[in-house]
Amino acid sequence: MREIISLHIGQCGVHVGAMFWQTVCGEHSIENTGLFAGSDCNELPRLPVFFSESSTGRFVPRNLFIDLESGDLNYIRSRSSGALYHPDNFLFYSRSAQNNFAKGYFGDGARLAEVVRNRCRKMIEVTECFQGFQVTHAIGGGTGSGTASNIMQLLMNEFMNDTIFSYTVFPSHDVSNVVVETYNSVFALNTLINFCDNNICMENESLYRICNEQCQIADPEYSHLNELAALVMSGNSASLRFPSQLSCDLRKMTLNLVPFPQLHFCSASYAPNLPSRELANRKFKPGILMDMMFSRDNIMCSMDNPSLYTACAITFRGEVMPTDVDMCVYRMQRQYSENFVKWIPGNLKTAIVARPPKNVVFSCNMVGNNLAIKGVFDKLKKNFEQLYSKRSFTHYYLSEGLSEEYFSEASAALTDLIGEYELWYGTEETQ
Repeated sequence: MREIISLHIGQCGVHVGAMFWQTVCGEHSIENTGLFAGSDCNELPRLPVFFSESSTGRFVPRNLFIDLESGDLNYIRSRSSGALYHPDNFLFYSRSAQNNFAKGYFGDGARLAEVVRNRCRKMIEVTECFQGFQVTHAIGGGTGSGTASNIMQLLMNEFMNDTIFSYTVFPSHDVSNVVVETYNSVFALNTLINFCDNNICMENESLYRICNEQCQIADPEYSHLNELAALVMSGNSASLRFPSQLSCDLRKMTLNLVPFPQLHFCSASYAPNLPSRELANRKFKPGILMDMMFSRDNIMCSMDNPSLYTACAITFRGEVMPTDVDMCVYRMQRQYSENFVKWIPGNLKTAIVARPPKNVVFSCNMVGNNLAIKGVFDKLKKNFEQLYSKRSFTHYYLSEGLSEEYFSEASAALTDLIGEYELWYGTEETQ
């Protein structure tokens, strides 16, 4: 069995991870005690991908909750689902990173990263065929940016043949309440460029907008945003957890989505995003779901330029006919041919998973490598330059051990990444 270790880092990563396990356990009929309570034979065979089975027959998530302070971890443990997790898989120190990348990267963050690496090594030793890591974190905070960067560097250096697949929540300047989130994000992005194989980008502002406009939640809370992120993770991992012909492991996902090493930042969308009162009463055809997914209203990060996909991986969940899916793909490739690059043939891959999410008849999940994601990085660069031109707040980082050169190196790496996207975007326009 191709096992995965899930790492949930920082406050946002921990809560998104907890919501992901709640969603997955619901789909596989796993109770809060870890016992299987279902009757569907398709729910059990691939559970070892994400769960390890104890001698008493309990299924325990193969994961680590990681934070520099224990508050959010104690909250997860105190809930009714807290008994599901192994008690040794909550790793923390006593001091917060205080929204400072340097505090999360050095000091307690570095010591915690070593503990995580040793714990991962022990977990890998008892697997049959380990395939990689699934990471959830936000890069606006100190732990999600600094400690996560340290952990990913250590894991990539030691387990270089295994895949690191990251779900990253990007901050949005318009809804941010911490001014130095831009610094943290640019520093963390420097790590994601070099020490991550595939990255799913989600923006807080876009998640908030989808909850507000599509799901019609008047005042979305973080729990609503986390649930939306968990649905993307659940949909993207459905082909790993249930029988499917496509993307049966993380390496194949990466192979289908990443044409060049640096262009591994992908957008995500999920459909249907509707009020819960409507989901149970409406049944959508595959074509309508696909139109929803490609709509900018459902894409979970902002795109300034016209969409231009190098590759897409789409997962239909529910009793969907393959012929209907093939017709949808044919229509999309003809109707929206200008939204796909011409130098990659067959760049729209689909999978069908018969098991839908709970309380939904049909759903659809898409991960797309879209060159227009450059808009997310353009905004980061603009905000970074506005702060760094006046050397605003840099003393908080310098006093914690970060050198002045690190600011320049991170800025240069971001500029190079934007240039890489502009190069391929310009190449497509001239053809």
